[in-house]
Amino acid sequence: MESEKFLSERKKDVQTINTMIRELTEGLSLEELNREPEPGKWSILACIQHMNLYSEFYIPTFKNAINQGKSGNGHFSRGWFGGYSSRSMLPRQGKVRYRMRAFKDKDPGPVKLPIDVVDQFIKDQQEILNIIEGARMSSLSTRVPTTLKGIRFQFGDALEFFVNHELRHLDQIKRTRSAIDQRHEAVH
Repeated sequence: MESEKFLSERKKDVQTINTMIRELTEGLSLEELNREPEPGKWSILACIQHMNLYSEFYIPTFKNAINQGKSGNGHFSRGWFGGYSSRSMLPRQGKVRYRMRAFKDKDPGPVKLPIDVVDQFIKDQQEILNIIEGARMSSLSTRVPTTLKGIRFQFGDALEFFVNHELRHLDQIKRTRSAIDQRHEAVH
């Protein structure tokens, strides 16, 4: 695949995520943003905080890959495991195929979170867009660490994994927002 096409697709995904997060959080009170759709399920802010925790790891990792100075050849071939892992993140027909437990250090816990969580997410998304632009001149085949201990993906696979992880949780946030809206309608 051409690197330019691959990066343009990731950029479009990140822009969609940004727009949807703004729309899905708009007009909700802090209490509603922290409301669990069911006991033990993550609230909207918990989902966003979970993504923020991944950004803390991946943003510096991606910047480091760009700063290594290896230029790309204009093509990117997904690795077998990286590509598989990336695709496994995406929901299919509104359902998550592979259920996964969050790593302990990436679990936001059952605490009430501040609205700043959304602001941090939007700021991190701008950093990801900057990284995508910077990656246009870099090799997407550079090996980078992942949050899976001891596992390294190609930069392109790791970037796609990260973005698909966000798309996965965007789908979760949509379901949570729908549950909040239904509860709101039932009360009124």
